[in-house]
Amino acid sequence: MNTAPRPLGPRPVPIAPAPSVVPDQLPSFSDYWRPVRRRWWIVGLCVLLAGALAGGLTVVQPKEYEARASILLGMEAPRFLGDLEEDYRVNRAPRGRYQHEHYLKTQLQVIRSRPVMERVVDKMGLARDDEFLAATLDELAEMTAIDRRERAIKVLTARTRVVPLEGSEMVSVVEWDYSSDKAAELANTVIDRYIDYSLDLQAEASRGALTWLDDQHAGLRKSVEEAEKALYDFRSEHQLLTTPLEDRLNTVTQRVEDLGAELTKAEVRRIGLEAEWKETNALATSGDIEASPRLFNDLTIQRLKSQVIELEQRKAEFGATRGDKLPTMVKLNAEVDYARTRLAEEVQRVLDSLRTQMKSSQEAEARLRDRLDDQTRRAVEVSKLEIEYTTLARELENSRRLYELVLERSKTIKLASLLETTNIRRHEAAVVPKLPTRPRVPLNVAFGLLLGLFAGIGAAIALDRLNHTVRDERELEETLGLRVLGEVPAIAGKDQNPDPTVAGADRIVSRAPRGAVAEAYRTLRTNLLFARHSAELKTMVVTSAGVAEGKTSVSTNLALVLAAAGKRVCVIDTDMRRPRVHKVFELDNKNGLTMVLIGEATLDEAIINLEERLDILRCGPIPPNPSELLASSAFANIVAELRRRYDALIFDSPPAGVVSDASILSQRTDGVLLVVRAEKTHRALLDKAVRNLRAVGAEMLGAVVNGKHRARAGYGYGYGYYSNYYTYGPLDEDEEDEEEAPLDA
Repeated sequence: MNTAPRPLGPRPVPIAPAPSVVPDQLPSFSDYWRPVRRRWWIVGLCVLLAGALAGGLTVVQPKEYEARASILLGMEAPRFLGDLEEDYRVNRAPRGRYQHEHYLKTQLQVIRSRPVMERVVDKMGLARDDEFLAATLDELAEMTAIDRRERAIKVLTARTRVVPLEGSEMVSVVEWDYSSDKAAELANTVIDRYIDYSLDLQAEASRGALTWLDDQHAGLRKSVEEAEKALYDFRSEHQLLTTPLEDRLNTVTQRVEDLGAELTKAEVRRIGLEAEWKETNALATSGDIEASPRLFNDLTIQRLKSQVIELEQRKAEFGATRGDKLPTMVKLNAEVDYARTRLAEEVQRVLDSLRTQMKSSQEAEARLRDRLDDQTRRAVEVSKLEIEYTTLARELENSRRLYELVLERSKTIKLASLLETTNIRRHEAAVVPKLPTRPRVPLNVAFGLLLGLFAGIGAAIALDRLNHTVRDERELEETLGLRVLGEVPAIAGKDQNPDPTVAGADRIVSRAPRGAVAEAYRTLRTNLLFARHSAELKTMVVTSAGVAEGKTSVSTNLALVLAAAGKRVCVIDTDMRRPRVHKVFELDNKNGLTMVLIGEATLDEAIINLEERLDILRCGPIPPNPSELLASSAFANIVAELRRRYDALIFDSPPAGVVSDASILSQRTDGVLLVVRAEKTHRALLDKAVRNLRAVGAEMLGAVVNGKHRARAGYGYGYGYYSNYYTYGPLDEDEEDEEEAPLDA
């Protein structure tokens, strides 16, 4: 085995793993449940206080009574006078379901409207009721009559609730008051005043309609008389008293139609004659008489035509045989000429006759056209008279119709105004309530308990957030990445400490070898033996972050269980500022490590054997320079010698978060065991201690949680550790027995 002293300075060592929880990870349910479980009494206290407070406030509150009355808002009111009656109903419900829903919404606002509330206040005299006004004596003294009435209206409106029953025509009016009788009276009065208000609106509208209709009736009657006189004067002026204008118009119209037909015929005849004349004249001029129907059908022309043809044939035959100068030939020529002349004269006669007919037709057409124009002018004049007559007659008819309509409506409204019918009907009257509706004791208490539960949970979580001490191994592993090698429970009773002069946690393994604390140290021993994988763990520094966290108790009890396991163990008290190892074993501190370091004692003289395999090396007199002594080569030689003699060396060190002694000792040992007092060690100080040790390359074996309470969840805040940061020195006589005081379960 190599017993050479280890040089000072950083050395490469395996670093503890990083925390397993990501810093920005969202908190889980357990993060909130653990504080509540630790401080369950705070949650219970808040629940009880809130429930008691809610119950007390509920009992002292004045009792409020609520009364409910209902009405029916029907689709339509009864119509005793027929369909015309509904035109004069202000509050009649519309026929359609959609319109009726809008009507219902409007009426819900009307019930709580100021006109209805004013009627209720005046009816019940609420403006004179000081209790109803709910005002202080000073306010009542300063109020005028108008102010009291306005306040009563405001209070009544605030106390009135209108609740429609979904899917029906029923509406409930709910009123509350400190008096049960008055609550019922208020609900019934609101419904009565609302119905009266609706009837008054209807009556007011009827009165206005009657006044307007009476004025219209007089004016329309005068208009009818004037229209009748104007129509009579028109008929007299145009001589329409005996013959109706319609008959006259029919006669003139018929004449126009007949003349139009005759004129059409004359035009057709004239056109035909003109065409025939033009055609006959053209054919006659060309000598083609046979092509003209008129000439061809004339017998005289046909006879003359045949005669001319016959004479021409005879002339041709005679001239061919005898010559043209014979007397007979001369006679034939004269006869031919005469026949042609007679034919031409006859053709001309036919043409003249046709021209004469054509002129006669033109003259007849012109006469018919003049007659038609004259009759048309007369028809236009009669039509103008008809338009004027129709206008006067229509005005008379309209005046009569309006007059009759106004007269009929006026009679209907007069009858309807005498019938107070409405679609609003009372359904249920409010009855005097027997039990108050407010305050609701079960609901208020339940709400108070629920509020207390939330407040207690919030307080527990808030107090947990304010607590900056280390509570369990989970925080060590997640926040600092320290491996927890064991948990030492708090001392559960005085029966485990038969010697009252010794601190309860010191040498607990010897006094109660079968207890839970002793078993915890054995578990710690097992974990330490396997803490290093590369080499055997022979030397270790036992330190803590602050004072009074149990590092001496852990050192001594761990040495006892190691010795019981068959190892030769030596406990070295290197806490040269507040040494306690000698007190644990009830020894003096006159000789020890400091005397060996300064050469006034040998190592054998300083070491004291307590048991078969357990020795201790006390601190000795407290030196003025502990850090320099621990960093000296003399101390390194002592450590090397102790390594050679023992199987395990346990160095009881000062707090690593307060002084640098533990950092120096870590360079002489195989590892550092960090003692953390549950619910006492501050996280900031623990973080500082770990950073100090890791800064010098110390090998962190792990941590042991000391004083773990398993039967309760409460713990102190641990804010007072700062007072001992830089005053770590010799304990006063009254403080010596407090550092390792027993813990109560």
